Amino acid sequence: MFSAISVIIPTYNREKLLPRCIESVLNQTFTDFEVIIVDDGSKDASEEIYNSYAQKDSRIKIIKQPNGGVTAARANGVKNASGEWICFIDSDDYIPNDSLSNLYKDVSDDLAMVIGCINSTIKEEVLSPKTTIRQMLLHKIPSSPWGRLIRRDLFDDKTFNIPREIVRAEDLIMNIRLLLNTKKEVKLINTKVYNYEIITESGSSQFRPTIAFEDLLYKYKMNSFPIEQRKDYIHELIYNNIEGLWGLALAEETNLGWKNSNFYNWLLQDIKNYNYQLTTPREKALFGSKLHFIVYRIYYKLKNL
Repeated sequence: MFSAISVIIPTYNREKLLPRCIESVLNQTFTDFEVIIVDDGSKDASEEIYNSYAQKDSRIKIIKQPNGGVTAARANGVKNASGEWICFIDSDDYIPNDSLSNLYKDVSDDLAMVIGCINSTIKEEVLSPKTTIRQMLLHKIPSSPWGRLIRRDLFDDKTFNIPREIVRAEDLIMNIRLLLNTKKEVKLINTKVYNYEIITESGSSQFRPTIAFEDLLYKYKMNSFPIEQRKDYIHELIYNNIEGLWGLALAEETNLGWKNSNFYNWLLQDIKNYNYQLTTPREKALFGSKLHFIVYRIYYKLKNL
């Protein structure tokens, strides 16, 4: 049986928050959907919880897999989805009861995605895939997997081909690959469609950047673009990579070792090859002298106390 929307909920040891998430979906004013709960090897009482809901509502499908990470769980959900549109929700979050209705009312054959608001407002507009990718790289449009409907036929075998070690910006890579797969446009709606909460014990909140991680992320991010198209996005990519470098440089444990990393040297080469102009104090500090960086980092940390 086909549905308009497949709501995919990856979950891992979220027994306390899972009921709120599931109920927020089942209470939607829009009803033409299926719910696919992908249990990523939970060891708590999650199974008992989602089975109790599945017994009461035939729209709920359960998939159990060995622990493989949230990207693998999302991929498994998409593989088993029947809906024309995909909607991801993390099990520690929840959605307003009119979320699916507000997103679906704007779908059309000409659109690849409909993106709503999460924690901030956005300008209502229709963008090309290329512009959307650029805006995501510049952090002007959320690159999360949630708070949106995504056309299911955009997903292919490469979409989720991302190592489990990449636990930050894997969503950006997914969105880039999806949008490079289409010429259809993206609709932004200035309506809140998602409630995101930071959970202190989650993997993303505990993430600390390392040189090895940034090296790996750089490779996968850059290689998501065909070589012949990379130059169309290179300035936005450089900006995005500099933001990653800043996070690495702020981590005390790196102790300026990032200056000798492959990531830093690759980025420095990109800046030179593509004539990227370093304009902000942060950019100038990262690629200036050691003393310049140390002074600016002290200033930055004092300003943000």
